[in-house]
Amino acid sequence: MMHRTHNLNVQEESDLRKLADLFMRHYKIFILCVLFALFIAYLINHFAKPVYEITASVLIKEEVRGNSNRDVNDFLNSSLFGRNHNFQNEVWVIQSSPVLEQTIRNLDLSVGYYTKNGFTLLDSYKKVPFKVSYMSDHAQPIDVKFYVSVLNNELIQINA
Repeated sequence: MMHRTHNLNVQEESDLRKLADLFMRHYKIFILCVLFALFIAYLINHFAKPVYEITASVLIKEEVRGNSNRDVNDFLNSSLFGRNHNFQNEVWVIQSSPVLEQTIRNLDLSVGYYTKNGFTLLDSYKKVPFKVSYMSDHAQPIDVKFYVSVLNNELIQINA
């Protein structure tokens, strides 16, 4: 049994020696590969568009009723342990899409504003010196980028 354990230790030391010899013979290539990988990671992080995750929840406050006014809904909304679960809250959450739609309209998310920074486009929401207004009853270009260049205080150039 001792002989077998000794063989495993010798083999592990031999493998480590082989790896060390391989690294020592080709250390310049390893260093170049690591530097190249770091450079690629920097470029990806620098030029990639940031992605943000947003979540929201709506809490609807329940009305507290006295014990004398109990009805069928109170019975249906209660659990075995006495905790009241208002199923109407879930209905309101499902029906809140008009509220979300109105919020998106109020935020004016139908037009995107971007600033060119090198090779990337950075989101410039509410940071531009102009606002795009359009007529909803008139045909509009979709997925067309308009490039606005400020030439001086009085002139701008628009390209599509």
